[in-house]
Formats: sequence, C-alpha cells, structure tokens
Amino acid sequence: MKYNIKYEKKCLKYLKKLDRDTQLRIIKAVNQLPLGDVKKVTR
Repeated sequence: MKYNIKYEKKCLKYLKKLDRDTQLRIIKAVNQLPLGDVKKVTR
C-alpha cells in the first residue's frame, strides 16, 4: 500500500534550518514508516 505523506509548512520550515545530512536522515525515516516500521497492536 502506498501512502502520500504531506509535510506541514511549520515542519518544512524547521527542516530547512537543519543541516543537509540531518534533513535527509529525517525525511528518509519518515518515508519508510509505512513500509513496515509500524507494529500491529494485539490484545
């Protein structure tokens, strides 16, 4: 399943203040969340 991730204006402004390596690391991690970093909750 493919998700569209929309970044809020406030988030983009914050990311622009960071150095390039940190920006890429955060964006990469956020984009990989829907691929399997989410665990199903069981009771």
